[in-house]
Amino acid sequence: MVPDSQSNSQSNRLSQQIDTLASKSNLTPGQLLLWLGQKLNPETPLYNVVFSFTIQGEIDLAHFQRAFQALVVHSDILRLTITESDGIPHQTVAPTSNYSLPFIDFSTDSTDIDPTQASQTWMQQRSTCLLNLQDCLFDSALLKLSSDRFIWYLNQHHLITDNWSVSLLYRQLQEYYGQSLTGTLATATDLPAYLHYAESEQQPAWHQQAITHWQQKRECITSSVPLYGQTTELATTRTERTYFELGPERSEALRALAKTPEALTLSIHQSQFNLFLTLVFAYLYRISGSHDLAIAAPAHNRPTPILKQTPGVFMELFPLQVEIEAEETFTSLLGKVSRESMAFLRYAQSGVSHHGISRNVNVVLSYINVTFSDFHGMPVKTDWIHSGYGDNQHHLRLEVQDFDATGSFILQFDFNRDLIADPQHQWATEHFCKLLDAWLEDAHQEIEEVDILAEEERASLFDTGFTISLTG
Repeated sequence: MVPDSQSNSQSNRLSQQIDTLASKSNLTPGQLLLWLGQKLNPETPLYNVVFSFTIQGEIDLAHFQRAFQALVVHSDILRLTITESDGIPHQTVAPTSNYSLPFIDFSTDSTDIDPTQASQTWMQQRSTCLLNLQDCLFDSALLKLSSDRFIWYLNQHHLITDNWSVSLLYRQLQEYYGQSLTGTLATATDLPAYLHYAESEQQPAWHQQAITHWQQKRECITSSVPLYGQTTELATTRTERTYFELGPERSEALRALAKTPEALTLSIHQSQFNLFLTLVFAYLYRISGSHDLAIAAPAHNRPTPILKQTPGVFMELFPLQVEIEAEETFTSLLGKVSRESMAFLRYAQSGVSHHGISRNVNVVLSYINVTFSDFHGMPVKTDWIHSGYGDNQHHLRLEVQDFDATGSFILQFDFNRDLIADPQHQWATEHFCKLLDAWLEDAHQEIEEVDILAEEERASLFDTGFTISLTG
């Protein structure tokens, strides 16, 4: 393990290098961190943001391709490339593009493979393809499964997108498709330009207050969370995703809890974010035994109406920290989390993000407040495809979403495969849900008293010498 003094020295040198890059590059601070991460892992699809939209209905291929071409023409992020000059990255936007959306017809496959299975295999393999930053930062295709079932596949590098941006492009493609069908596509208008925002970004007068806040926060976070007793720093970028659907009953109970006086804050989504944040803190406390805990969460950084309509990457990560006491209850922990969340909202400003802010934070919670409507009146199922890779400093990422507005939250646990192997990552969802169920049953019970251990895992855990109490 690197001594603290040496680690701090390395961090300070890296900070100076990043500051030098930032002063010469036209990338936003958030983009610059992503670019550096990709630079350190040039052969890994570390930041592929991949979605598939299964459309239940008949799609006109020619009109869909014209609509996608219009999306490229009218969205500067889809024409954006990043080049280097003397090691300094610069982003530019090509004035035109002749991109033609590929079409793959799985419905006519002569093999016995089911079209759905064949398309899933194709997309999973395709999701790992590296995107050339100097050429094209996205990859897309239209897949046909049958005469009335199609999939729009979209892969974008994180340098040009976040989840909100994906929803904007989806909505705009739907609009252009409708215009193409009615012969009015020529009247299509541009989306707000991301490059204009990046080059004219203005910081508020109290920007320095936010910087000071996060510098102080950084000094308070001294170590990462040992997940299931694993503390090794030799983690690669390989990750494994475990899906879990909370179901309508649990999800509705959570939404009801978010409306109670002790949970309700500025908005229902902020209240729900606080609930999941509290659950993650409680979960980490129980599987690690650590009392001083920090979690990173994305700030979406779209404070104005025009930025809410601008595709691109605005999201930046900032840490939240709480100290859990021995007799902490769910209610008392929620109070601490709510106060920390309000500070997060105040100081998580665009451009304040810095690699050093979250250097000791190895857990990320993303509460994703976007949904995808029907496509031109046709039902759609949305899937976020995991490429199998992630930032090696993030040993656990938990994404909470309900993309199709089903009423049931989907939890996606992305564990670093070098630290958390079978069976721990399979147990995670059960541990998490036992804490949730205990909270819904009695919000005033002590967190450490909840038995989160399944019978079949007891012998395995204790045989390995893992001594953190999971049984309450």
